[in-house]
Amino acid sequence: MNLKEKLNELKESRGWNNEDLAIKLDVSLNTVKSWNRKKKPSTPNKWIMKEINELLRTSGIDRILPTKIQVDELLKDPEVYKKVAEAMEQVLDRR
Repeated sequence: MNLKEKLNELKESRGWNNEDLAIKLDVSLNTVKSWNRKKKPSTPNKWIMKEINELLRTSGIDRILPTKIQVDELLKDPEVYKKVAEAMEQVLDRR
């Protein structure tokens, strides 16, 4: 996924337009538009990229819920596994 696609995903997930994104990132509207150009798009500096990544990380349910790989890694920890098993038993007991 390229930068333009990521920015569009972010804007769509939040209901933002270019101006909203510019405000959130504390950049000018022309700067945001320059990232979306078809010919020779500009690239944000590393601090702005960090902010974009942070905003992307927290957008959408798929970014909030852990992936299967993350869950599998967590369940390798015996304490975590025990707590999950106890919670599942409580849920099943309520049925």
